[in-house]
Amino acid sequence: MRAPGQVRFHVTPALKRALRATNEQKAFRSYGPHGTVITCDGVSPRVLWVALGQRLIEDEPGTSSGSGDIIRCRLRLTQAGHAVLNDRRARA
Repeated sequence: MRAPGQVRFHVTPALKRALRATNEQKAFRSYGPHGTVITCDGVSPRVLWVALGQRLIEDEPGTSSGSGDIIRCRLRLTQAGHAVLNDRRARA
């Protein structure tokens, strides 16, 4: 039986790539006047939004920079993201 707060989801290869890229500090979120954009080389923004929605990644405090209307912030793994990444690495 699962704990009440646990959510089960399928970890795809794209999600694993996104977690690895975030762990290597290659994922960024840009806040602008027209909304938020998540960017990462080699990883789809849609996958990063899924990871953000599942609370596997979050904004890293103290890393925001920018000028004018655009602010850029680095993303980091949450404890749940680390657990998923380490669990999947152990099985591979």
